[in-house]
Amino acid sequence: MLIEFSVGNFKSIKDVETLSLHASNLTSKYPHLEINNIFNKREDLVLLKSKAIYGANASGKSNVYKALESFKNIVEDSVGNDKILNKNISPFKLCDSTIKEPTFFQVQFLIENIIYRYGFVADKKRVQSEWLFKKAERETFLFTREGDKTEINNKQFSEGNILTQIFKNSEDTPIKTSYLFLTFIAKVLNGKISSALFNYITTKITLVSGLDSDLNKKNAELFIENKKQKEILVNLVKAADMGIDDIGYIELDKNKSVNEVDPKNSEKEKLVYALKKKYDGNNNEKGFQAMGFDFEESKGTQKMFELAPYIINCLNDGGLLFIDEFDSRFHSLLTKKIIELFNSKSNHKGQLIFITHDTNLLSSKLLRRDQISFASRDKYGVSHFYSLAEFKGVRSSSSYENDYIHGKYGAIPSLNDFEEFFVEENGKEN
Repeated sequence: MLIEFSVGNFKSIKDVETLSLHASNLTSKYPHLEINNIFNKREDLVLLKSKAIYGANASGKSNVYKALESFKNIVEDSVGNDKILNKNISPFKLCDSTIKEPTFFQVQFLIENIIYRYGFVADKKRVQSEWLFKKAERETFLFTREGDKTEINNKQFSEGNILTQIFKNSEDTPIKTSYLFLTFIAKVLNGKISSALFNYITTKITLVSGLDSDLNKKNAELFIENKKQKEILVNLVKAADMGIDDIGYIELDKNKSVNEVDPKNSEKEKLVYALKKKYDGNNNEKGFQAMGFDFEESKGTQKMFELAPYIINCLNDGGLLFIDEFDSRFHSLLTKKIIELFNSKSNHKGQLIFITHDTNLLSSKLLRRDQISFASRDKYGVSHFYSLAEFKGVRSSSSYENDYIHGKYGAIPSLNDFEEFFVEENGKEN
């Protein structure tokens, strides 16, 4: 499970900012939030099941999403992809002192009751430093690297011994500059600890853009090939009141008409359809009507179909689901229902982070104060992130929505008068 993610000198994030899923010591007015909305994983660790991020347009909300995406990309492909750093490192450009400085990434997560802290500092050409620590009772380093200097804890991280031998026996050691140690040990040396951490980062952290319909659609189409998965997805979509009784698909050849498909030699794509009850003039049931998803269903229905596999996998298999533009095309009651699903007794291992503008979700009955974060941008173009739990004098019974809209927590746009641009200088309208 994710504990926190930190990033510095990335896009609009200049200084190191941390998105934390630590539960604070603050208590809510509503007892169910103290039970349903948190994981009690260790005596010294209580984690949140979900986190909302609010902020004005261009405040940098999506940049923390993009930072975690870049971190994941670099971990996944730093071995075998010479361009991965150049493609994913994007320093803060509005200050002369940061343009040529490296970017900082660090993640803390819990695997099998052990806390791991892993991170690295890199520019577009090389990894400048990297570190891995673990904490069962006390935090212990597993390896550190700083430039060409490397220190490995051979007792706690025996898989690092092989790496040490490689350094000694090889004159050309590109992993000292362009590769991440973690990736190299996991993918090349198949180290036990490194592989577990690598697999968590690359498979258990799922980032989804609520507007990237093509990618999400393809994933959903693959998901429903499994009969049991399709059944769960259909039930979830039906529960969302989309007016659908079932979902099916037919496979088509991209280059031929339906009647010309050769199943042995064709490049197939799926035509997904919804089945809905059909009635005669007297409102008697007359079977079902197939409705094409792409051209006969609403954008909201399409999005629910596309997001459902991510939600199902996260709740069933565990991990983190981070959704940007979560509320886009969704009714407030639907987004609330999904959040309640994550913040429920039935959820034992899935975490949700979502970026939203839906102020209806700012309810003290739905979210704890530490589950609400804000992003703001100062006059220098720098993004800052902070939690509602950091504000003093905020009661758990307060109207978070009303206070937010009226600027009590910041992170709202400062809007000028639009009308003046449509009025002539003499006072007459254009």
